[in-house]
Amino acid sequence: MSREKYMHFIASFMAVLVLTIPFYTTSVYASISKVSAKGADGVEGFAKSDDFVSLSVVASISGDTITNNQVVLGIEPSMQFDKCIQSSDGNFECTLRIPGNGTEEFEPIAIPFTVNLLRDDNSVEDSKSGSLVIDNLAPQVKLYVSKSKFSSAQDVIVNYDATDFACNDASCNNKCAGIKSIEIYTSDSAFRHTMEPAAEECSFNSNVSIDSGTFDSGLNSVFARATDNLNQVSAESSVTFDVDNSGPIIQADSFKISRNGITLSTFPSLGLDVEVAVDISGDDLDKNSVTADLSALNPGNNLKNARAFCSAGILLCC
Repeated sequence: MSREKYMHFIASFMAVLVLTIPFYTTSVYASISKVSAKGADGVEGFAKSDDFVSLSVVASISGDTITNNQVVLGIEPSMQFDKCIQSSDGNFECTLRIPGNGTEEFEPIAIPFTVNLLRDDNSVEDSKSGSLVIDNLAPQVKLYVSKSKFSSAQDVIVNYDATDFACNDASCNNKCAGIKSIEIYTSDSAFRHTMEPAAEECSFNSNVSIDSGTFDSGLNSVFARATDNLNQVSAESSVTFDVDNSGPIIQADSFKISRNGITLSTFPSLGLDVEVAVDISGDDLDKNSVTADLSALNPGNNLKNARAFCSAGILLCC
């Protein structure tokens, strides 16, 4: 081979290398590393039915730039991303807003999507799939108590059960934006408690203890609302119960001393067994708590803290 032909061959080979290397590099090193889709509330993978959607893609290509017309949503038809900006780590972040301005009414379903990174010849270099759930349902919360009546000596225990939903379509099964908060309160704001479960929880149940002194005697109600991470608020739920804030009552003029069923007004100083009785009323009376100081009747015995024996109904303590 003559030197002239040899040099021409080398030049042609170098030209092929120059033309081939960028495409080869693109094929090996171009990729999408992250895809994100969220509505105005910033919850990953979720948007409301009246909302806008922000999509972002992190992609890289060795030794070259990525332009917005290389990143598209879908294939036929496709939607070109709005812009691509290179970050300090060399990756490109490309973004798309749907709609471009304002909001749009989206159908409440789970929407699968694919983002494609295109080569210069518009063939697909890399793809990443994702899903966006259009959530149009607020959470629900229920309240219940273990009994209908509480005494002043007890805290009122209110149980709550909150559940979040995304939409009624089958594609939304077991999906939710998550419960942001559960607020339990009284109508006069004498009591207010807010619980914030883990962000990804679709259901949460627990209880709250409320001092019975917070309530008036008689019927009382406690209310609750739950809010999801898209700031959709549940309907108000309530539970009603009775609180007895009145202590036991010693019936006036019921104190008496008797022997064998005969009421005594006096008795001799010599030893004599008698019964001392008093009537006490109270729905939640602890019968074991009734004591009396009877030391004046018999100073010689230890009757300063005599414990009563009580019957059911109106209590006869002796």
